[in-house]
Amino acid sequence: MNPVTNPVARPAGRTLIALALATTVLAGCGGSSTSSPSAPAVASVSSSSQNSSAPSAPPTTTAPSAPTTSTATPQTQTTGSSAPAPAPVSIEASIPGQPTGGQIPSRYTCDGGDVSLPLKWSGVPHGTVEIAIFLLNLQYVHGKPFVGWAVAGINPASHGISAGALPAGAVVGRNSFGRVGYSICPPKGAGHETYIVRVTALSRRLPLSTGFNGEAVYNEAERYAKAVGLAGGTYKRR
Repeated sequence: MNPVTNPVARPAGRTLIALALATTVLAGCGGSSTSSPSAPAVASVSSSSQNSSAPSAPPTTTAPSAPTTSTATPQTQTTGSSAPAPAPVSIEASIPGQPTGGQIPSRYTCDGGDVSLPLKWSGVPHGTVEIAIFLLNLQYVHGKPFVGWAVAGINPASHGISAGALPAGAVVGRNSFGRVGYSICPPKGAGHETYIVRVTALSRRLPLSTGFNGEAVYNEAERYAKAVGLAGGTYKRR
C-alpha cells in the first residue's frame, strides 16, 4: 500500500489522531464508489468470530495496479454533489491498553492472529440510531484511504466491543482487500503505517447486509454522522 497521493506524516499521540481526522474527512467526501483496489492473495489463519482468512500484504510496488470494478452494488446511494460537513469529534474512543498513536500489538495484525481490535467508547449523542466502525490505513491507494474493516448496525447504547468479537446485530462489510472481515496487513519492508479507527454515530440506519462495500459505505456514513470518535496507532511488519 505505497501512497499514491497525499502521503500522511506520522506524528505521535493526539497530534497524529487530529491530523488523521482532517485527512479522512476529506477522503470520505464526494459520494459512494463502486470500485475498490485489487484484492491481494490471502493466507488462511484462525479468528474467533470473523472471517477466517486474513489477506497477505499488498505488493510493494511504486504504484498500485488499477482497481478492479466491483460487481457488488452498494446498498446505499448518495444524492447531490455537495460534500457533507465534517462531524464533530465528540465521542471518546480508545483501544484498551493501547496508547493513542502507539504501536499496535502484532496480535491484531496478520503477523499474529489478525484478531480484530477491542474498542471502548462513550459520549454517543442523543438521537444516534446506530454506530458504524471503520478501520482505515492512511497510506492512500488510488487517492483514498484503505479500509481494513467496516462494521455497521451496532446498538447505540453499547459502549465497546471485545477483541475478536462483535455484538449481536452487527453487520460486517467487505474491506479493501476484497474480503469480508478485518485485517491490518501492511507490506513487508514498509515503514510504520498509520491506522485510525473511526467510531461513527449515525443519524439514520443504513440498510446493509453482510459483505457490503466498505469503501462506499464509509463515504455514505460520513453524510449521516452526528459525531465520531477516533482511536489508532501505527504498525510495521516484522
